[in-house]
Amino acid sequence: MLLGEAVLVDVFRVRDRLVWDYEEFVRGFLTIADSALPVHVESTVA
Repeated sequence: MLLGEAVLVDVFRVRDRLVWDYEEFVRGFLTIADSALPVHVESTVA
């Protein structure tokens, strides 16, 4: 890339990736002990 050259960025793709990465990060901390709750949590979070 040369100085002054325009660079196109798909902001929606960047946003989607950022949201996906954050979702994966947060899910890494979740451990649900009650076997009935994961279905509810998945439907709420998704």
